Amino acid sequence: AFFKALLFLGSGSVIHAAHHEQELPQYGGLWRKIPMTALTFGIAVFAIAGTPGFSGFYSKDMILQHAAAFGHLADAEHRNAAYWLFFALPTCIAYVTAFYMTRCWMLTFWGKPRNQHLFDHAHESPIMWGPLVVLAIASVIGGRFLYVKELIVAAQKETNAIVKFDAFSTAWRVETSENLPSARPEPEAANESARPGAQANLLEEGKETMEHYVGFAWLIGIGLGFLVYLNGYWIAGPLMKIPPLNWIRIWLYRRMYFDELYFSVFVAITMGLSQFCAAFDKYIVDGFVNLAGWSVRQLSVVAGLNDKYIVDGAVNGAADLAQGLGAAVRAPQTGRIRMYVTVLMIAVTLGLAGAIMVILSK
Repeated sequence: AFFKALLFLGSGSVIHAAHHEQELPQYGGLWRKIPMTALTFGIAVFAIAGTPGFSGFYSKDMILQHAAAFGHLADAEHRNAAYWLFFALPTCIAYVTAFYMTRCWMLTFWGKPRNQHLFDHAHESPIMWGPLVVLAIASVIGGRFLYVKELIVAAQKETNAIVKFDAFSTAWRVETSENLPSARPEPEAANESARPGAQANLLEEGKETMEHYVGFAWLIGIGLGFLVYLNGYWIAGPLMKIPPLNWIRIWLYRRMYFDELYFSVFVAITMGLSQFCAAFDKYIVDGFVNLAGWSVRQLSVVAGLNDKYIVDGAVNGAADLAQGLGAAVRAPQTGRIRMYVTVLMIAVTLGLAGAIMVILSK
């Protein structure tokens, strides 16, 4: 907790001093501008690397010791070497951690400035490095003088006692539920390795294995990081052009292609489903809705034509016929007496002429 918090706050102090620039290739030589941050960050690097005397040494010591002891236990009981992965993986990480944290410190604080403008304007203040000093002190004394290891050992004993008591109580409940004699059974070790003496031997073997493989991981990692980045990228740059190392660099730079994997597995599937849903909504749901709307509209057009030309046509035709007849009937009714007399005289004349023609024909 101490050195991890120190690393994060130290990174924040560097970023603040560099005016929010966060790329390591832009740093270099900053120990001359922010010496307290460089010193405290260096202490955190030694701690996380597992350097003897620092707090990280004690935490890694216990973790790797028990992991190795578990490997020995698996060999003794199961004859299965796969359990050694629990020791091999953190062992590899112990070397890698010391190397890449040294790389981080060297590229940030050591050597010549790679961005002169950034270097000229970098600065730090007590309000920034004050908490770093407190955490740096705790990172040095936290493992040995604050009795952290003793607290962990005590907690481990309590945990084991609880587990054993729970197993003891479960066995007693099973026996009483099966109507066996109610006398509480004496807890027995499942195997020889569960006895205190065997546990001590396993832990001793685990400690020897841990010291053999990890004892100098901090020194190797820090030393290799210091030598490789002593002059910035002078050694690392050409090495990274070698195909296998370049592939690894690209793989790490691309964050192990996690973004691409995430996009392919989650984003692409989600986008595909969304496009399918959009197409389904457009061509199926909206298709049915639009088809229903189009059908109703066409029916309304037919109904409108029927209303206009059949219903209204019949009504309007009857009205037009009545109006035409009325107009025809109304045409002679001019309201003038002269017209009426003239028509009458014409009718009388035509009548007389007809009668004369009839008489003459006889």
